[in-house]
Formats: sequence, structure tokens, C-alpha cells
Amino acid sequence: LPTCNDDIRLPLVLDLAEVHLHLGQDQAAESLVQNELKLHPEHPELRALLVRIVIIQGDWYAAGEAVEAMYETIERDGVTEQNWAWLHTMQAQSHIKNHLAFPDSIQREFLVAIAPLPREQRTKHREAILRLLQSESVLAFEALEWAKAMRDEIPRNAYDEYTVASL
Repeated sequence: LPTCNDDIRLPLVLDLAEVHLHLGQDQAAESLVQNELKLHPEHPELRALLVRIVIIQGDWYAAGEAVEAMYETIERDGVTEQNWAWLHTMQAQSHIKNHLAFPDSIQREFLVAIAPLPREQRTKHREAILRLLQSESVLAFEALEWAKAMRDEIPRNAYDEYTVASL
């Protein structure tokens, strides 16, 4: 990965970190994301993934620091639709892990924050929430409902996406 340019390496790092998380290798995922954050310290998707990793590890202090870093980015660079959406994604993930619940009020805030984004980006944010819901067995029903809602947002004529979402 070190020899790849940013356009190639960044998506690979994000995907590889997801694979590590799926395999229960949260330390490897964290190391990968931390190394990439050294190159892209302000990247909101990397920050959100790091928050999810440290939440999975139960490191609430690190999760709080990552959310604070996103607030600092917003203060410095102003509110963009993208960093606002990632902030709400991180807050929703933190609430889910801390309370083992995803109440309607948090869902509404999250959905309002991601609404201005293109559908592909909204899907990415929804998937981040879904992965966390799926990681908690007590939230299996919520994960199923969330997955159904994600599928319903995809137009039926987007055959590939709709089929994958239906699985």
C-alpha cells in the first residue's frame, strides 16, 4: 500500500480495515486507519471509521477525542455537508454502542444530516450505522429494519444495487 497513490490507496485502506473488522481484528484495522490518518489527518471518513473501531474496542475516551476532532474541523473549515454528515454518523454510532439502542430521535437527526448528500454517499453513511447495528446481537431487529430502509431508498431500476441491498 505505501507505493500506491492517494486515489488508489485510500479506498483500499478503508476496505481492508473493514475486512479486518469483519474478521475481529480490530487492532489491525485501527493500525491501518491510524497510519492513513497520518497522511490525511482531516479525512472525515477515516475519522468516522476510527470512531467506530474505538467504540468497538470500548475506548470511550478515544471515541470522544475523535468526535471532538471533527468539531474542530468544522470550526476551522466551516460546515460542509460531508463533515456534518460524518459528525452525525459518529454521534449515532456512539449512542448505539453506549446505549444499545437506536431511538427514532437519533435516527431522524442522522437522516436529516445525510439528506443533502448524493444517494451513494447517503448509502455509505447508512452502511456505517448498519455495520455497528449488526455487530450487536441485541440489535438484530433494528439492523434488519435499518437494512430494509436502506434497500427502500434505492430505485428499483438500479438493479445491481437493489439486488445487493435485498440480500
